[in-house]
Amino acid sequence: MSDYREAFVGIDVAKLRNAIPIADAGREGEVRFIGEVDASDESMRRVIQRIANRFDRVHFCYEAARRAAAVETLRVHRQHVSAFMLKHRPISPRKRGWTMRYLCWLHAQQFDHPAHQIALQEMVEAVPISKERPSGLSV
Repeated sequence: MSDYREAFVGIDVAKLRNAIPIADAGREGEVRFIGEVDASDESMRRVIQRIANRFDRVHFCYEAARRAAAVETLRVHRQHVSAFMLKHRPISPRKRGWTMRYLCWLHAQQFDHPAHQIALQEMVEAVPISKERPSGLSV
C-alpha cells in the first residue's frame, strides 16, 4: 500500500489552449506545471490518459470561473461609463463598440465640475485594466 499514488490535476480552461498544473497528494506533495495543451478533445484525452497511467487515483478540476468573472467585470465597467455619459453627455459619436477611437473620444471629454471629470477618468481607466487582468490558474 506504500506505493499508492494519488494526484490532483487542475485544468485552466481557455478557448485555444488549456494550462495544466498537477499536485501529488499530501501536504508535502510536489506541485508542478505540466504545460499548456491544445484545447481540442483529442489533445485533452491524450494528456489525461498520460496522467491517469502514472497514478492509482487522479482528481480533476477545471478553472473557468475567474475568466467568466473577468468578462463580467469588464462588462460592468463599460456599462458604468456608458450610463455616466448618457446622463452627462447625451450626444456621443456613433459608437460601434469599444474601439480606440471611442476611448480617445472619452479621454478628450471635459466637464465643468471636477468631480465629474475625476469620476469619468477613473471609470474609463478601469476598462483597459479589467481587460488586462490575468485569468490564469495560480498554483
